Amino acid sequence: MNRIGKAFIALAASLLATNAAQAMPDDVSEMRQIIAQDFGGDVNAYVEDEYKDFRQMGCKGRVDLLQALLDDGLQLDELSHRTHMGPIRCALMKSEAAAFALVLTPDRLSAWEASMFDDANVMSPLQFAIYENEYGIVRAMLENGVHQHLNDDDYAVLTREEQLLLAANYAMDAGKENAIRAFRDTGWGDFLTASQDDQNIRYIRARAGKTGGGGGLLRTIAGGVAGAYLGGTTGAALGILGGGTSGKDDDVKIDPSKPLPLPTRRASLGVLLGMDDPAVKGLKVAQVADGGPAEAAGLSAGDVITCIGGVPVASRGSLYVATEKVAEAEQFEVEYLRAGKMQLATFGLPQPKSESGPTRTTVAGTAQAPSEDTTLAELERLADLRDRGVLSQEEFEEMKARILAGS
Repeated sequence: MNRIGKAFIALAASLLATNAAQAMPDDVSEMRQIIAQDFGGDVNAYVEDEYKDFRQMGCKGRVDLLQALLDDGLQLDELSHRTHMGPIRCALMKSEAAAFALVLTPDRLSAWEASMFDDANVMSPLQFAIYENEYGIVRAMLENGVHQHLNDDDYAVLTREEQLLLAANYAMDAGKENAIRAFRDTGWGDFLTASQDDQNIRYIRARAGKTGGGGGLLRTIAGGVAGAYLGGTTGAALGILGGGTSGKDDDVKIDPSKPLPLPTRRASLGVLLGMDDPAVKGLKVAQVADGGPAEAAGLSAGDVITCIGGVPVASRGSLYVATEKVAEAEQFEVEYLRAGKMQLATFGLPQPKSESGPTRTTVAGTAQAPSEDTTLAELERLADLRDRGVLSQEEFEEMKARILAGS
């Protein structure tokens, strides 16, 4: 049996490793009566207590019950991981796309991906959905900030866009027409074209150390990790990368310390985000780029970003979703905590002119000066690796000091 077949069986087994089917309310009226009588109208308490019923709603595609729970105030991201993952996993396994889309959230998807990281024998959620050729499920993942295509830890060095390029390549090569349509309908059609350029795929594999040289992660870090901001900076146009070019590996000049210049489709925040604080719902600002959008908006290190453009953020996934939403906006608001007090900042306001040069705009998506952009991007990529458990805090601090010393 080939590797992908084994990965499919492993993921299927993990998804089905649950208790036997449980009874659930027959209709919305019965469910609401139970919640009112037994749980004092507390929808989240009902779902936590009757988590097996909640799982079966996903398994059986009971969109009516799930939608009623959401309408009555169910807060999905406040559920325990066990409870929330029940209907998500079962809806995926049973190909209940409508139910899957209702219960999936960016933050839970990020936690799901993190829980599977470093298990190369199991398909990632996105890889499984593409394998099953499920349009609605692939689409829901792309719309909820999916990051991982491969769980192999050698691929931890890759940006989200590089992972999605590999996912698009898999869908195209395997002829997964429904998955391909999901990429197109969510705005990733250009990645399908670029994924057919053999040089792009060989370059990405070289970055992961998959061309015989080995040591992809350490080699990339040693060369200085240069990636896109987690908060966004648009790369070069994809057209120069597409076109189905073929050739030998030695035809391509490989510099695995730098990712492919793929567009992020995200607004630039100009911040380095630190490790998540489980006690705070939000993303802590570890560093602010000089002259960047966050500095112009008044943010400082230590602030905790909680909402961008009306979208709450608490993980990499929700940050992707929020910054993609405001990518084309001339101005957008960011809510953040400073010393426990809620503050509001407006991104996109013109910056004052400096004495030595012209005004520097902070319109969302505008790149900063190359030197500042590269340094902050290197630090951002290191922080991402640390947060995913690839680097220890000590390794992160050592590499951070090395980068700052050379900037």
